[in-house]
Amino acid sequence: MHTTNTSVVETKQFFASLRQLINSVIGLLVFCGSAYILFWIGIMCDSIILDSGVPIFNPLATLFFPNNNSFEIYRNTGLILMALTIPVTLLYGIAYSFEQTIVNNIYKKEEKDEQKRAQKEFLESLKEYSVIDVFSICLSIDYESKKEFSSKNKAILNKGIYETLKKAVLKVLPTASVDIDNVMVIHSKDFAKYDKTYDTILKTLAEIKPKLEQRYGFNLVPSITTDAYAKKEKVSNIKRNHFGIQSFNFKNRACTTATFAKKYTHLKMRKYAGIPIGEYIVSNTNNSYELNIIHKNLTQTLASYQ
Repeated sequence: MHTTNTSVVETKQFFASLRQLINSVIGLLVFCGSAYILFWIGIMCDSIILDSGVPIFNPLATLFFPNNNSFEIYRNTGLILMALTIPVTLLYGIAYSFEQTIVNNIYKKEEKDEQKRAQKEFLESLKEYSVIDVFSICLSIDYESKKEFSSKNKAILNKGIYETLKKAVLKVLPTASVDIDNVMVIHSKDFAKYDKTYDTILKTLAEIKPKLEQRYGFNLVPSITTDAYAKKEKVSNIKRNHFGIQSFNFKNRACTTATFAKKYTHLKMRKYAGIPIGEYIVSNTNNSYELNIIHKNLTQTLASYQ
């Protein structure tokens, strides 16, 4: 595990210095032990070496062997120094073990702190999402036609389509509130039935679309936006937001707001979450919309249902 925890960095630096010190001590013991053994070999061959080396080698040798005046004290001192490398080397392993224990404890604490932080964020998110209590689906319908088509006839035709959709929606979502004007707005708290409701809207539009094209000779162009709120929103505000989103050249698209998408995915639902496309600002109102796209071309989507 990689971490920027200063305690881990400081611990590693301390034990790195300690290991370096232990290596230096081992090296010094080997050097000194070898020197004493070589001195002992030297004095056995030439007494002159004894006279010149005694001031250097005698203090430590007599410390180990205070009652021994033989030359063997130099050899034995060298052997003792060599033997001391064994426990010092063990200290190297002990230091490494201590380092791993301390670092692992720091990591465990860090992990526990991270788990506590994640749990806290999760509990806070639950509070945030529990406030979002109702969703709205807003549908508007336009037409593409080479023939002249008055706004009055359009309003009459839309009302008939909306009434058909309303009946279909209330069959799968009886608790829904459905308002019809120049748009259709659906309100509900039953997020569990959102997918089924959305499916019903698309399938019903897909059934209506070819009949209109065959009878009147024009293409139906729907636009759908979905949002979510802490409480039921005014229909007028939903309509304003719907057409504000369409001002981004989003006619014939199905969109969701980030608020709805977050609540929707929090409920482990995925089908109609959409793909995030960023934040859009309506220039004349400065209203901003963080949007997800479900369908880029609704007329093509409806064709796939046929």
